[in-house]
Amino acid sequence: MPSRYAAGWGDNCFLAVCVCRADSLTLRRTVEIAWDYRRKAGARLRCEPSQSRAPALRRIKVKSKLAMMDPRDDAILKLASSPAWIRAYSGFIFVCGGPVDVREQEPLSVRDALLRVAASKPSLFNRIRLAEEFKEWSVDGHYRDLRTFEEHLAELSDVIVLILESPGSLAELGLFSAMESFQRKLSVFVSSHHFDQPSFIRLGPIKYLELLENEAEVFPWVRLQGGRETVDKDWLAASAHELFDALQERAVSKNPESRFDPGKWLHRALLICNLIWLMSALTITEIELYLDLFDVKMSNEDLRQAMFILERLELVYIVARSRQRFYVAKGSSDFIRWSIKRSELDLERMQMDIARYYEEVDRKRFRAIQEVRRG
Repeated sequence: MPSRYAAGWGDNCFLAVCVCRADSLTLRRTVEIAWDYRRKAGARLRCEPSQSRAPALRRIKVKSKLAMMDPRDDAILKLASSPAWIRAYSGFIFVCGGPVDVREQEPLSVRDALLRVAASKPSLFNRIRLAEEFKEWSVDGHYRDLRTFEEHLAELSDVIVLILESPGSLAELGLFSAMESFQRKLSVFVSSHHFDQPSFIRLGPIKYLELLENEAEVFPWVRLQGGRETVDKDWLAASAHELFDALQERAVSKNPESRFDPGKWLHRALLICNLIWLMSALTITEIELYLDLFDVKMSNEDLRQAMFILERLELVYIVARSRQRFYVAKGSSDFIRWSIKRSELDLERMQMDIARYYEEVDRKRFRAIQEVRRG
């Protein structure tokens, strides 16, 4: 696998150097970084063995007739050789529970009441996602099983709120409480009426989470009326802010800055977001190529799963232009701190150079970026 990359320009010649095993695909991958030259300008490509004692060292020279060189090539090789740190990450808040309908004058459920209070706090509300937004997890074969999909959701979340007021949320409690990746992130909201009863839910999943020092949030939202359990709408109207206060306490991010680890799914996903943001728009092939330079190995299936869930979370957007599909960043996705001097690579200037390059050389991509950013 590659351990070091370098790049430079001179007399219309792009020079990339990589250290790799002779039987590795890395050499071919590094050559592929010049796809624009080969496709658009009929670039001539020559690989020359170095005179170095290390037999695996190769120099790759790409000569192109293009008047304007692709600034991404130089930048990506410098970034790939730079130590990287994942910034403190504020994840999403997934909320499961009863029905929601903002068109109704009164909340339809405890979850509906909670979300109405949260809507007045944009900094937190913008992080909230509802479980039903991800019903299409198996569409087009992106995910073959629900467990993998939910594990990826857990990676991208800070809190998973389960309000035990619907059959779906009860089923999710049994599933999530058994998965180690979810246990610390779960926040179970249960009525005091059900909490005080020796039921399977109380003595099973809730007690198990309490043994892990994850206490349930208990509130008196159920009342008995004619022997039937109903939601106490008077309590919701007067005390829904208590639900929000409990959520707000749980939603404090606990993800400190950490060294980039290509073996962690979350780090790989945030790297993808960051690269798309830095380059403004990338195709799936370009993303796969760039990840390889960072020693990140993802199968085509794994990569498409990641792109599916990142799109659903609106961390990236997909725009179709002719036969191409561009993944575009709308807002800032500065999830990574690069340990590289500004004198070596000015990221702000790089982004401006890339935008100018697209405008001159790749108009389809440039218009796709404009479309997303105009909203």
